Amino acid sequence: MKTADIFRVNNSEKRMMQIILFICSFIWLFPAYSALKQSLLFNGWGNYISVFTTKIAGVSVFSTLGNSFYVALIHSIIVVGIAAMSGYAFSKMHFVGKKILYVVVISFMSVPITVMIAPLFFTLTRMNIINTRASIFLPEAALTLPFSVLMMRNFFDSLPNELMESAYMDGAGDFRIFTRIYMPLSTPALLNLSVLSFMWSFKDYLTPALFTSDPKLMTATLAVSRFKDSLGGTPDNLGRYYAAMVVIAVPIIVLFSFFQKFMRSGMTAGAIKG
Repeated sequence: MKTADIFRVNNSEKRMMQIILFICSFIWLFPAYSALKQSLLFNGWGNYISVFTTKIAGVSVFSTLGNSFYVALIHSIIVVGIAAMSGYAFSKMHFVGKKILYVVVISFMSVPITVMIAPLFFTLTRMNIINTRASIFLPEAALTLPFSVLMMRNFFDSLPNELMESAYMDGAGDFRIFTRIYMPLSTPALLNLSVLSFMWSFKDYLTPALFTSDPKLMTATLAVSRFKDSLGGTPDNLGRYYAAMVVIAVPIIVLFSFFQKFMRSGMTAGAIKG
């Protein structure tokens, strides 16, 4: 059987795939539509005004969004920087223990987050950074780096080694080859990883809930939970709670909509080697 025949589908199979995609899209959109609908009940757009004017423990929603953006940005910079260098090293460089070290790094993807909570808390306490922004973005980076390294290594594997060999012949070193040749070629993957890292951090609830207690460090995800607790469960306040959920979701939706083209190219660029 030819390779082309494997990916060839007839009209009935194509229609079935479209139906499945439509059903999956509807399942995903229903909770989003429900939240938007509930946010406009009783007080209408006044629920959104209440979200922006109500302070939680003396902190406004703008402050929590600012904290989330700051933490997500630093987290993305750390993850992209380390993953790019590690992925290049595991893909193109040769050193003792390379395969063993790579397996160790990737194996952390199988470790449940709950197992890491106690060691992370002990480490952050010894570093004296509990209840700081660093206690949020550093654990997030540690937990997301294994997948990020895997992703970047696979992308660098798809780039030809001849570029590196030609640069070596011209007298270029490893760092120059990495920064001047392979980094520009890996722009789609770097943009993809940057957006994914930002979204992972922005949506994270567990890490800031575990390692911070200062209201001034409250992230947007924490604010939504505490917003509901401070308002109570009356139908009138439930609309404000859903409005807060919509407000928190908007930045991520806008970010994804703007960068979705780069994310698609980044996901497919490393799929073909050579």
